[in-house]
Amino acid sequence: MNIIKVRRIKRNTFEVIINTLIAITILIFIIFLLASIKELIGYLNASLEKLDPTISAVIYGGIITLIASALLQILTRYLDKTKEIELAIHQKQTEVYQELIKGLIDLIAIGHKNPETVLSEAIRILTEWTPKAMAWASEDVLIEWIELRNNVTNLTPLDVISETENLICNMRSELGLKVGKIKKIGLMKMIIK
Repeated sequence: MNIIKVRRIKRNTFEVIINTLIAITILIFIIFLLASIKELIGYLNASLEKLDPTISAVIYGGIITLIASALLQILTRYLDKTKEIELAIHQKQTEVYQELIKGLIDLIAIGHKNPETVLSEAIRILTEWTPKAMAWASEDVLIEWIELRNNVTNLTPLDVISETENLICNMRSELGLKVGKIKKIGLMKMIIK
């Protein structure tokens, strides 16, 4: 077994241990919190039994309203922040995917004008785009990209076009766009023509 795999196994084992300890700590905290809340409710009930039932009902209603509004506020902020993060990631992915598509279109244009420089230009475009793909592309797009790069020398030009079309379709799917009918028509026909 090579050293990278050994380190990966050690790192994964360490992460599992840490995550388990964190989960146990959170569980203990929740148990103590529930016990404290139970004691607080018991104390509150004992105190409110001495008051008029109407006043007790108003106090209970106020407490429930306060707790519900606090939880709703926390949930709303969490959902807003999550949506904001997802939007930022979506915008960055869109930029990165557009950059590759523009590079492919430029590459085809260069191929028509000066076929000798196509290979060096393709290497430049692919080399510049790979780090961005590693950082921002989804798992499906990244897998498709890796397979295309690893097998490009073994493929016929038509297979390269087909695999590039699959890559672009995966990008569109990741961005939430439909690809069903476009795939039937042939997305690369638009780029090549």
